[in-house]
Amino acid sequence: MALFLEIETTLDLLPELPALLEGLDGTFGTTIQLNTTQALDLDCGVRKISWCPWPNERVEMFVSGATTRGTDILLENRGHELLVRICLKALATWTDWQLGVETACALCDLTHAAGILVGEEERQLHDPEELRRLLLDDDEAYWKECEGGAMGIRRAILKQGETVRIGGPAGLAAIGPRTWGRLSADNHEGDSLSELLLDTIQSSIEARGFEGFHLANPMILDGRSGQSVVALLVAPDRPTLLRDTEFLLLSENLESTAGSPLYLLPANDIERAFPGMVSWLDDRNCALAAIPRTSWQRQIEAIRPLLSEVDAFLDQQPSPDSSGNNKSSKDTTTVRRWLPHKFW
Repeated sequence: MALFLEIETTLDLLPELPALLEGLDGTFGTTIQLNTTQALDLDCGVRKISWCPWPNERVEMFVSGATTRGTDILLENRGHELLVRICLKALATWTDWQLGVETACALCDLTHAAGILVGEEERQLHDPEELRRLLLDDDEAYWKECEGGAMGIRRAILKQGETVRIGGPAGLAAIGPRTWGRLSADNHEGDSLSELLLDTIQSSIEARGFEGFHLANPMILDGRSGQSVVALLVAPDRPTLLRDTEFLLLSENLESTAGSPLYLLPANDIERAFPGMVSWLDDRNCALAAIPRTSWQRQIEAIRPLLSEVDAFLDQQPSPDSSGNNKSSKDTTTVRRWLPHKFW
């Protein structure tokens, strides 16, 4: 569920994005953040769509340390008119909600629009002060959206057994059966359930209690016949955050010039491999305590039955090249590539 605020204007009246952000910075007394890619595009003057003066026709914003879903601005070019839609998402924090409302108010003023529509069915225009009274002075609409989101998560978990990935530009949480049971969420209803899920989502995104942990680096491992797997690298002496992965990448000695074998550990076996060292943030994100370098090799040897050598694992995977034109059999080296880091 989501509530949309709509403004009709023209493209020539759309303010520059830095000007909009600067005004919102003043309103909130802090720097409004964009998602990582859009922030870089804005700094570099990149425009993904020819008609759009902003980095993209969809812009994602948030306030660091106070967000779950963030706020989205969507631009729709309608020839002589421009439709601006601000998305207020279910299970957003109150700060996210405020950011959406204040963004709509700022854009209404800056574009000299006639007013702001609330929702897709209502046709009454509201000026900025009316919108603030409707959506900020009274929090009924906010909690209604939160409750709709919370009930959607409840249905997905209890009826389908699913894990729901939910979040925004600051990161994603994964709420599923493990987290639902840990929270005793069945004992909560209405606003109480919404508050519980909001706190859990935000806590996971921020990795509360694990602020000094290192975010694991994702690596793409390419096999000689086109197969690939993505894994998160775990090294000794480093307390590590593991974000929603299928595999961990381990080696007895990553710095060995002789090239120690690389091993894959399925994410489902993390607790078996490192008992008492794993703290779950939700169903797919966890913190792994530092494993001392002095015991690292013994640890790897102890869990060898759970590990697969990377080269052997990739050789067992189906090749994406169905034509049979594989690379030369002389090419036996697994290629390692770092994925661009997403800073959450």
